[in-house]
Amino acid sequence: MELVLRSVAGDQNPWIIQGDFNVALTEQEHSRFMETHLDRSSIRDFQNVVLKCDMVDLAQVGPCYT
Repeated sequence: MELVLRSVAGDQNPWIIQGDFNVALTEQEHSRFMETHLDRSSIRDFQNVVLKCDMVDLAQVGPCYT
């Protein structure tokens, strides 16, 4: 994500990022969010990157877990 931050620094054009980041943005987005071994620090780190990049999470459509 550091590469993303550097490549878009100062760019005012709209852009989109999509894909599998191997971490959920919120605990509720994880299929096992009630389990105690969920890596909450990774979730917080990902949330910080989303904030730093001024990204917006698009609403989910369809089943929660596949």
